[in-house]
Amino acid sequence: MRSSSYHSYADILYTIPKAAIRRRFEKRIYIPLPDATARSYMLKLHIGDTKNNLNDDDFDRLGEMTDGASGSDVSVLVRDALMEPLRHCQQAKQFIPVDGGKFLAPGEFLRFYA
Repeated sequence: MRSSSYHSYADILYTIPKAAIRRRFEKRIYIPLPDATARSYMLKLHIGDTKNNLNDDDFDRLGEMTDGASGSDVSVLVRDALMEPLRHCQQAKQFIPVDGGKFLAPGEFLRFYA
């Protein structure tokens, strides 16, 4: 009969932080940062089917503007940008009804009808 303190190798392996495991390997693999074209593609990929008014030139420009960013950085950038409208709505104190049964925050109302 096994004692309750018995752990399999796999159980122990999963409790070790991944960063600690990576530091223990002798070989390192260098993965270069993506170029502007790759960053542009990653932006499109991470935005996915989300409605937007960006065209290919906008994505190319964003790819150039994010020079030095990793793939992870681009992913965080897109997630943060997609959450911005939600943050704006969370800060709004009141909403104005508009045609189509929708509601706009006062700042959006001015941009929408200006």
